[in-house]
Amino acid sequence: MQKAIIYIRFSTLEQREGVSLDRQKERCLEMCEANGWDVETILVDEGKSAFAGKHRDAGAAFGDFEVAARHGLHAGAILVIERLSRLSRLDYNETYDLMRALTKNGVTVACWDGGRIYKANESIEFVSVIELLVKAKTANEESQTKSDFGKDKWARRRADAASGKVATSNGPAWLQLDANRKWVVIEDRAQVVRQIFEWADQGDGSLRISRRLNEAKVQPWARYANRTPRCWERKQVSRIMANLAVIGDYQMMMEDSDGKPVPAGEPIRGYFPRIIAPDVFERVNLSADDRKIMKGGGRSVAVANLASALTRCGVCGGAMEYVRSRLKGATVIRDGKETAPLKQDQGYLYCRVANRRGDCANRTSIAYVGFERALLDSALHLALDDASFSRVDEVGRLTVLIADKRRDHAAAVSRAETLFNAFAENASEMGMKMALEAEKNAKSVQAEIDELQVQKDRASGQASAAEHLSRLNEIREQLYDDDLDVRRVARLKVAAGLNSVIEKIECQEDRRVFVRYKRGARVSIIYPGRGRRPAYSFDVNLAKPGDDHSDDPKVQALIGRMKLEAE
Repeated sequence: MQKAIIYIRFSTLEQREGVSLDRQKERCLEMCEANGWDVETILVDEGKSAFAGKHRDAGAAFGDFEVAARHGLHAGAILVIERLSRLSRLDYNETYDLMRALTKNGVTVACWDGGRIYKANESIEFVSVIELLVKAKTANEESQTKSDFGKDKWARRRADAASGKVATSNGPAWLQLDANRKWVVIEDRAQVVRQIFEWADQGDGSLRISRRLNEAKVQPWARYANRTPRCWERKQVSRIMANLAVIGDYQMMMEDSDGKPVPAGEPIRGYFPRIIAPDVFERVNLSADDRKIMKGGGRSVAVANLASALTRCGVCGGAMEYVRSRLKGATVIRDGKETAPLKQDQGYLYCRVANRRGDCANRTSIAYVGFERALLDSALHLALDDASFSRVDEVGRLTVLIADKRRDHAAAVSRAETLFNAFAENASEMGMKMALEAEKNAKSVQAEIDELQVQKDRASGQASAAEHLSRLNEIREQLYDDDLDVRRVARLKVAAGLNSVIEKIECQEDRRVFVRYKRGARVSIIYPGRGRRPAYSFDVNLAKPGDDHSDDPKVQALIGRMKLEAE
């Protein structure tokens, strides 16, 4: 089976909550199934504009794929997209150049829209070229029209707001439009806002305020339609504290090229009813800025939680958050004696909902150091394969050199064959000498090719089992390196690797952690340890659950749940 790589992109993060993500995935999977392709992975760029080319930047899913493809690392793969505009909304010259770069480097591009397949290492047919250029031109003009329309709409709204008219029906959560399209205060919500500012003015931070609101059973407000949060979060409180609408000002926003909201022009004063005095607003926000400055200098590690995007509460399904308790280098008094300095930051994982005093009974804290150690023991060798250690630029350079040397070798072999044929027809000592010299030269070029191939294999990350184990141990040490830059690179690399192989990590009330892997019947169960109790883990084979820990009711419940999800 040929391997297929599905690529999904949408330009604004709000589209993620709609049908765009699911629709693209379903259509691409449908095409793979129809053609018998094996889906290797799914690449997703969220909030990346193809009109601005942001999805091709370094760090974007497609940007990294394109760089690797141009160096020949995806030769033989099939890139599956819903329609051409997912790859590019730039002008048709840029789009055509991109398609040719992919196909010339061995990548077949398959488009669900129209069932068109642009095969690797083949010239694009004339009719297909015309169709490609027309689609690219249409996509580019469509994006330009949307951009111009958005700018015109923003200008009209700003003019309306400045003249006292209601520019949009979207307003802050504590206001609503009446029948005469005038903003009126929702008093019970406004009272919550006033309480937030009162607590903040007394010195409480957003975390403390969110907990107090949850303890008082104040229902949080939905930020988007049909998305009411389970509890008050510090970010929601911080947004209210920084929102100019509380003092009556309207700050219009626009989306930048990455789909992120940015201020558009100066705030319009007196647009909304004022519910907070300007001096209180100023004091609260100055205090918040001071807290950020005081807080900023204490960080000692990048990517404190390697599994931050994966950890979920086993009770409510909400996110787990990392709370640091001690910095690397700190000492602890134990049994009246000062311990050696800590080798890494220490902290705990908490259910975010429960930690905000929300509606979740999971008040358990999980020791992060033990959790991370056991997780790496179970999953590091899966998260970092040979490709994780490849040097893309070096692979590309060696690929070009090998291609050149192969042409030299073909020429040398042809010359040797010609000279041997000539010697066979007219034997002479000089002819034999020239033929043998040509053969020697061909063998020398082949030896150079073999050596370059060895170098390319090494640059691609290929290694023996012993070598791979050695470099895993090396990168594990780098996770706690004193050099912050070394530590950051290593932790980002490992975090990305874990995200590529792990589906979900569930933290239970009894402090056990279930690690569920993608595309497999394997689950790791971690006991993070606590105090002097060491962390440990074991694996469960869901294909043969009777082989290990079959008497554990929570393991059985997990196996049953996963079977239901698979049906």
